[in-house]
Amino acid sequence: MKKLLLFLSSLSASAITAINIIGCTTNQKNENQNENQNEKPEEVEIALNLDLLNIQTKIIFSSAIEIHEEIIFNELKSLNQDLEIKWNYLSVIKKEKYYLSSIDENIYTGTIELEIIQKNNINKFQQEMYLKTAEVNEQSIIENFKTLNPEVKELKLLCKKENESWIISVIEENENYDGFIILKIYIKKDISDVIQDKTFKSQTINSHEKIVVKLIKTKYPELADIKLKAILFNKNTWSISVDESELIYYGNCLVQLYV
Repeated sequence: MKKLLLFLSSLSASAITAINIIGCTTNQKNENQNENQNEKPEEVEIALNLDLLNIQTKIIFSSAIEIHEEIIFNELKSLNQDLEIKWNYLSVIKKEKYYLSSIDENIYTGTIELEIIQKNNINKFQQEMYLKTAEVNEQSIIENFKTLNPEVKELKLLCKKENESWIISVIEENENYDGFIILKIYIKKDISDVIQDKTFKSQTINSHEKIVVKLIKTKYPELADIKLKAILFNKNTWSISVDESELIYYGNCLVQLYV
């Protein structure tokens, strides 16, 4: 009987231990399930196409800037600083044109063509200007400059005199031109002021155009290479005029011949 009681007692203890083990295992399994349910699935980052970023790709540079990839990239970042862009995954490359390109296809894909504009300095235009004395003023100089250089006709320009030199500069924002130009202004001479003595001695009153012109050029050597025209005004008076192609001289005057 004593052995039977010991056996039953041992059997009961084993059953209790087994129940406890099963219970622990079940609880652990439930805890693992709860933890798995609470864990969020790992997010997979999808690469974005650069076309979807709405990047401003038009960049205008001053004529004084030396354009290269680095300066374009920096200016691009500045123009698009309000956008959330991972710039360290991008770069500017040059082929026939400049492009913004991805250096990590896991972050960004594709390329974008950039519109790069560099202004022209107006100092490339014609500097020489031939003006009458009365035309040497700010407004007239600007008007003559625009006539000589129609490309800047619509630009707002400023003209001022500094140290005996006349300077024209661009004073409005535009995509095409900037800078300034130092002009070379030559004062045109009125033929009437050059020919101060308007009487010429001739062998005959009935002269010829070529003879009259020769008389004038002999008396005024500075006109030796200038194209002049002489037209008979009356019996002994001739009208002398400067050809329109001449730059330094202009105008007309009357001269008289005497024997």
